[in-house]
Amino acid sequence: MKRKFVTPFKNPPPPKAEDKSSATPTTTDVAKSSQSNASQDVPKANSTTTTTAKKKFVPPTRTKPSEPTSTSNANNNNNNSSNNDEEEGEVWMVMHTKNSNKKHKTFDDGFLLIRNKKYTLFDSQGKQLIAKSVSKVETFRENDQLTLGTKLVDFQSKLKMEDYISGRIFLQYQSNITTPKVNTISSAAKTEFKRHTTSKTAGLGYNNTEVQVIKAPEGAYILNENHPEKDKNGKKLSDVFIDNFLGENLRPHQVEGVKFMYECAMGLKDFVGKGCLLADEMGLGKTLQTITLIYTLLRRGPFGSPIIKKAIVVTNSSLVKNWTSEFDKWVGEDKIKVLTVTTKTAKQSPSETLKIFKAGYHQVLIISYNLCTNYVEELQDCQCDILICDEGHKLKNANIKIFQTLKKISTPRRIVLSGTPLQNDLNEFFTICDFINPGLLGDATSFKNLFTEPIKKSQEPNAKKQDKVIGENRSKELNKIVSQFVLRRTNLLLRQHLPPKMEIVLFCGMTELQENLYKHFVLSKALRGVINGTLDSNNALACIMHLKKLLAHPNMIYPQENNEEKEEEDNELFDDIWTQSKKHFPSDYNPNDKKEYHSQYSGKLLVLDNLLREIREVGDRVVIVSNFKSILNEIEKLCKIRDYPLSRLDGSTQSEKRMVIVNSFNSPKSNDFIFLLSSKAGGCGLNLIGANRLIMIDPDWNPSNDEQAMARVWRDGQKKSVFIYRMIGCGTIEEKIFQRQIVKTGLSKSTLDEKSLKSQFSSEMLKELFKYDNDMDCKTYPADSNDLDAIKEKDEVLAKVLDEEDVKIPFVKITLDTEDSKNQSNETTEESNVEDEEESSEEDSLESDTKKRKIDMEEGEEEFKFIDEDEDE
Repeated sequence: MKRKFVTPFKNPPPPKAEDKSSATPTTTDVAKSSQSNASQDVPKANSTTTTTAKKKFVPPTRTKPSEPTSTSNANNNNNNSSNNDEEEGEVWMVMHTKNSNKKHKTFDDGFLLIRNKKYTLFDSQGKQLIAKSVSKVETFRENDQLTLGTKLVDFQSKLKMEDYISGRIFLQYQSNITTPKVNTISSAAKTEFKRHTTSKTAGLGYNNTEVQVIKAPEGAYILNENHPEKDKNGKKLSDVFIDNFLGENLRPHQVEGVKFMYECAMGLKDFVGKGCLLADEMGLGKTLQTITLIYTLLRRGPFGSPIIKKAIVVTNSSLVKNWTSEFDKWVGEDKIKVLTVTTKTAKQSPSETLKIFKAGYHQVLIISYNLCTNYVEELQDCQCDILICDEGHKLKNANIKIFQTLKKISTPRRIVLSGTPLQNDLNEFFTICDFINPGLLGDATSFKNLFTEPIKKSQEPNAKKQDKVIGENRSKELNKIVSQFVLRRTNLLLRQHLPPKMEIVLFCGMTELQENLYKHFVLSKALRGVINGTLDSNNALACIMHLKKLLAHPNMIYPQENNEEKEEEDNELFDDIWTQSKKHFPSDYNPNDKKEYHSQYSGKLLVLDNLLREIREVGDRVVIVSNFKSILNEIEKLCKIRDYPLSRLDGSTQSEKRMVIVNSFNSPKSNDFIFLLSSKAGGCGLNLIGANRLIMIDPDWNPSNDEQAMARVWRDGQKKSVFIYRMIGCGTIEEKIFQRQIVKTGLSKSTLDEKSLKSQFSSEMLKELFKYDNDMDCKTYPADSNDLDAIKEKDEVLAKVLDEEDVKIPFVKITLDTEDSKNQSNETTEESNVEDEEESSEEDSLESDTKKRKIDMEEGEEEFKFIDEDEDE
């Protein structure tokens, strides 16, 4: 905020009789002060100020009043408090301008931190402007001035240090956070919608004439539970309830999710906005919760009439048909009219479909992200009372076309669904939050200054104590803010409803051929040039991809003149490396042998070959996931030679055929044993419960991609015990990628994606990544934590594979076993029940008298937490 002063004001006026220096305003006073300063802080022009304007300002020295000698405890406490204040420092709300002799000055709002004999000036967004150390710190009062470098600082009011540490003093300028509301119904909810005037609007069973007060039927879930009979204007309020045909299919955590989204969409939360982020982990039923919310809002509201008329759902192209089938499954075509936008291969073009939706007959539109960008103008013409963005982590970049397209859709409510909202850093998370509730967290610059940088700085190994305190408090403050519109629950909630799941990491050793080729590559002159910076550093990612292919099978890097599967990243650099490596291959090596597959040349595919044989014998089915289409091609060769029937879904699969392939595989009549899946094309949202075993061939830089892919089989409808196998090249670059996942995420969803790696690879980092540990020992976990023996008792299929002599798996780690965690939880619950037996019986008797069903949170729900990554990673 700019303020224009009439005359320069360098020396403070004589102090008044009333001393204001002891006044310490709260953070809410900051906003009031900033509003009143424009009219109150302009000094009157007089001859005294004009004559003193050219004098060099010397900060006034305030002599502290001498403390009277006393032995009372009160005085001792006051002295101790004073000493603590000096150690902690103080923070002031100030106005600052460039120090000059100009008659008219323009002042900006800011904050001055005085601590450890150092003055630090911040602007209103939290950006540091000046930091200056001094030998002696002066004592200041309101209206004092200080020359700090090139800045003239005018002291306004003293603030609480804890408000600076938490960042609240900056948020007063940047956020729209409001004080808690008293009314249970927001102003948005009190606004009645216009009556439907067209017969084309599909009826949902409500009467468009006089609004009647609606009461929930017996046993229905009420979203506006405990509402008053009337609002403050005397209007009667109705129950907003979930229809029983939907409510009977909802689990307690799903009911709570619908209630949370309803309160956000109606503006009932303690923030200005009507959006939310449902960040439940995969498999918790985000789709069903959203469908329930949409249908309820289309059906009724607190004043009887519906809240919305039109809803638009945007999702991945592979999930468009899935959303349509889910609406039909849970609601039915007779209760709601859903329109799906597909490509020109359908009966009508996307443009014609959008015109039909605009006409008013249909209530829900389902469209893919890709088609949104191609039909921006048509979408803008459509009415949208609520916008649902599935797989919303796609909106982490404000510069991409889809983000800008969806921003143009005029809607009062935005709901984002994502099981992995934090994929890179807090700045990307801010982008998603700002899309949902614009301005709630300020702008991107202030958010970076207030949260991203302090939190990142506090996590550095050599961080100072005061930086750690600030970082921890900023993180707590951020969690406090976003918890109002972000709801996250873990998939441990599914333990009570689904069969057991076990996640197993297999550290696979390399074959002799792979070891020789790996050493040849990492010791090559070309790779050393990449590490030392003499060659283009953009080749670093290409080097990593080539090594990951080598770890899959040497066939993928075998030098061939006419290689149809040559990837885009291949260039002359790698052609030279692999051409020189041909001497390491056996003389009779034939990568194109169509009669026999030589899995003995690959440590991973030798394990995969044996695993598939044993899984086939027990009658289970399996999903195989990779990040590379070329690796899936190699595995498909193995499957065809072994005569395994399979299905496949990757980036080349047409979106119209994807759900057909998925439904066919999930059918009990399907003969397909294997489902080959590209993690990029089909790792999100698909339900592959036709298989109960899943094998991850290679790790992704982004662990959220791995988590999304691994969640495809442990979902509602699964009847068998689930086994997830993650293959990691032991002692190779893959193990280092896996280690980076663990260290950086700490079981969170934050990691580094490949696109941002190109500009962040340092020489030391590359040396560490391409270092090969040839002792074949696992460096990720302690040696005594090897689950090699334990897994043989829990998985008979893997036990038989481990007994094979030619299989190299030196280390096995069970990272998740829901059966064990469930047993431990039951033991804890039993102990708690014994201690609280009498209390529980009393609560049960009270619940039996309640007519409405109680909405409880299930075990496994957690507060949304943020773990930011290190900058150099």
